[in-house]
Amino acid sequence: MLCLFNMLILSSGIKISERVREAITTPYDDDNNINLCRSVRRELRSALASLLGDNNGILAIPLVPGPPPKLQEDGTALEAYRARAFSLLAIAGVSGVCQVSIPLGLHENLPVVVSLLAKHGADRFLLNIVESLNLLAVRSS
Repeated sequence: MLCLFNMLILSSGIKISERVREAITTPYDDDNNINLCRSVRRELRSALASLLGDNNGILAIPLVPGPPPKLQEDGTALEAYRARAFSLLAIAGVSGVCQVSIPLGLHENLPVVVSLLAKHGADRFLLNIVESLNLLAVRSS
């Protein structure tokens, strides 16, 4: 594990290595933290289940919150972007809903991607929607 950690430090920026070090050294036996995480997951899953409904609900969200920060951007702006990005990127992973990301093309030479989310267990439904959207796109081109 230490060898992998050292490789990550050498091959990544300092902010990434700090996050990896924190993840590796965080104690996972803290019942309060675990219970809090489980509570957040239950609340998020419940809210999304209510939003998506019992049948055929789909939530469309952007994959990321906007254009990426510039290479020379200051650390505060990078961390703010990262936090906004993870608020979108972690929805499915935390709540257990289905998610698929669909590239739509370019805007001002940057990729535009939309994520579609459906209720927990609706994987086949969501994939059928993606297949239907693909057929529509092929027919219209």
